[in-house]
Amino acid sequence: MQEALVQHYLNRAVDMFDAMVLLYGDKAFRNSSALLAIHSAISYSDALRAGLGDENLSGDGHDKAADTLQAMLARYPQHESGVSHLRFLLSRKNVVAYSANAWSIATMKRSSRALGDLQNGLTLRLGT
Repeated sequence: MQEALVQHYLNRAVDMFDAMVLLYGDKAFRNSSALLAIHSAISYSDALRAGLGDENLSGDGHDKAADTLQAMLARYPQHESGVSHLRFLLSRKNVVAYSANAWSIATMKRSSRALGDLQNGLTLRLGT
C-alpha cells in the first residue's frame, strides 16, 4: 500500500466534502454542491482502492472502479452498502454536470446522506 497516495485521495475527498457543506444551503450552488459530493465519493473510493492495493486509479471509468472496489471488498461484506451509495452518486454525475435543471433540495439531501453513508460504510483501516 502506498500511504502517501491513500492520504492524497483522502485529503481530496475531505476537501471536496467540506466545500460541498459550505455550498449546500445556497440555492445558487446546488449543482456545484452535488458535483462536489459526487467527486468526494470518487476520491474516497480511490483512497480505499489504493489502500487495498489497486494500482489502476486513473481515468474516468468510475463504474469500472466501483466494480473493482466491490470485488476488493468481497472479504468485507459489512461494507457492501457503501458501494451501493457510490453507485447511487455515480449514476447522477452526468445529470448534475450537464443538465440545465438544478437539483432540488430534497435530491441534495439524498446525495449528502448517500455520501455520508458511503464514508461510514466503507471505513476500513488503511494503515494511515
